[in-house]
Order: sequence, then structure tokens, then C-alpha cells
Amino acid sequence: MKPLRINTSKPAIEPLRQGRLVAFPTGTTYGLAADPLQGFALQRLRNLKARPTEKSFTVFLEETRWDEFFE
Repeated sequence: MKPLRINTSKPAIEPLRQGRLVAFPTGTTYGLAADPLQGFALQRLRNLKARPTEKSFTVFLEETRWDEFFE
């Protein structure tokens, strides 16, 4: 599976909602993103990165109210 590369003309929200992985530029390399609420998307990311299950992922949130996010 090829991750979707995003730029300013193609928002990442819809592909993430569809469970797709999205590649995004960082300061020096590219990162990969998945919707953290979709287990199958996280499993795809884990498989692609060959990441052990005991190693967690970083979650970036726009919302500052964590209690509302996890309701």
C-alpha cells in the first residue's frame, strides 16, 4: 500500500477518515499519519513501519480538551 502524499492543494482529512495513511513533510524528512480512532489504519501503519505492538505511536490533536476527544 502506498501512503498518500499531501500538499496544500489536497487536504488530508478525507483520506484519513477513509483509513488511508498519509505522508507529510516535516523539517528534515517525511512522517506518516493515520486516524488514531481506526484500528485497522493503525495496524497498517504498524505493519508498514515494522513497529512492535508494545511500542506506542505519538498522537497529534488539534483539540485542547482531551476529555471531549475521548468521550
